[in-house]
Amino acid sequence: MKKVILTMVVAVLAASGMAQSDCGELLDANQDGLIGVEDLMNLLSHFGDSDLDFDGVFDSVDDCVGEYDECGLCNGPGPLVLAIDSILVVYDSLYVDSIGSWTIFEAGLDTLLHLVCENPGCTDVSAMNFDPYAEEGGQCIYSCEPMSSHGITYDAVQVDDQCWISENIRYLPELSPHNIQSETDPIAQVYDFDGTNIDSCLIASEYYDSWGVHYNYPAVLSWDLCPSPWRLPSQNDWNNLVNDYNPEGHLNLLAGPGDNPPYIGTNSSGMTVYAAGQSQPNGPYFSYEDGGWATPIAFFWTTDTHTHPWHGTFQVSASSTYQGNSIKPINWGLSVRCVKDLEN
Repeated sequence: MKKVILTMVVAVLAASGMAQSDCGELLDANQDGLIGVEDLMNLLSHFGDSDLDFDGVFDSVDDCVGEYDECGLCNGPGPLVLAIDSILVVYDSLYVDSIGSWTIFEAGLDTLLHLVCENPGCTDVSAMNFDPYAEEGGQCIYSCEPMSSHGITYDAVQVDDQCWISENIRYLPELSPHNIQSETDPIAQVYDFDGTNIDSCLIASEYYDSWGVHYNYPAVLSWDLCPSPWRLPSQNDWNNLVNDYNPEGHLNLLAGPGDNPPYIGTNSSGMTVYAAGQSQPNGPYFSYEDGGWATPIAFFWTTDTHTHPWHGTFQVSASSTYQGNSIKPINWGLSVRCVKDLEN
């Protein structure tokens, strides 16, 4: 169409007696030695429109009068957001006479940066790929290292793309007797200690270190037992953990004969689960030792919510025939484990 208009314009000029050679400077507005579309647009600008960026599109209908930058902005400034390009580590070595060998050590560290249009990275300082220049929205990658919570450090074990603590939570901000229950107030109880003095419990309890503390569900919600990026597992988390170790089934979760105290599992998962039972208020304190169950069982709170006042749990027995999910009243006391995803 533009070529047709240009031809018509030239034809009109020719008909009026003006040869191209006579008006070359008039038609060749951009002085490139050729009479083309840009020259036509410039000519037509005298009749109410223009093409200031010479892109062949009238400014009145042009999406961008100018040019787009690398970030897709019209006449934008270009990339302005900092991002890490690479981290350079410089190593050196030193011969140590006392051991008769060379020791390699880190001698320097440098971070190279570059500008990008946007940097959706990991903003969690606890992640392996934390980027101080990142914006929200990127994936974080975590290492499976021990979890620290409330001044207590818990060992951890990696299973596929998850990291689990391999000990029961034993945070004890307060201590209640075994006959106390509540659906609203946080309650903590220890298997073989039926008092309220925490210091006495830590000295006298034979099972506190290995079996941890039983919490009602309000305590799980109130006391931040699994600090971010750790979280309370779901029933599916537990089921997948068991399935990852077939054909052993759940025996891989149970502590083995070499653990302290020894137990009957294989512990090939490294989870070191003991049958710590549960605290049932206004009734027996069920566990392996007091014979409250025909088969000793460990119970753990999960995130799965059921009709109040019931909540989802995971349970595993010392028998080779049982593991599964159940629901318990939220005022009962169960064990707690934490898990985190190594990528999220």
